[in-house]
Amino acid sequence: MNFKVIWSKGSLEDAHTIISFVKHTTGVSASRKVLEKLKEAENTISVAPHSGKLEKDYHPCRVLHTKHNRFFYTLDENTQTAKIVAVWDNRGNDRKIASILKNRQ
Repeated sequence: MNFKVIWSKGSLEDAHTIISFVKHTTGVSASRKVLEKLKEAENTISVAPHSGKLEKDYHPCRVLHTKHNRFFYTLDENTQTAKIVAVWDNRGNDRKIASILKNRQ
């Protein structure tokens, strides 16, 4: 059974920032592709919620790696819910993600 995926306010802001950046630097067509990739990752989390790796640096979040982004999410097995906490552009400064995750959980 698929998990219900919930986006936190912060993760929606992350996605919006990524899409806006691509739109302004590469164009509308590229930003639409990014949106599709974000939707594909959401679907992956829903269909295969345990596919994201548990990494000790980001506990209790699981991390789903895509080509350009990482999705940090938590699972609630009882309610079959996955909550996306953050979406991180892989080209960003990794030192910031730990503090962002700490503030969002």
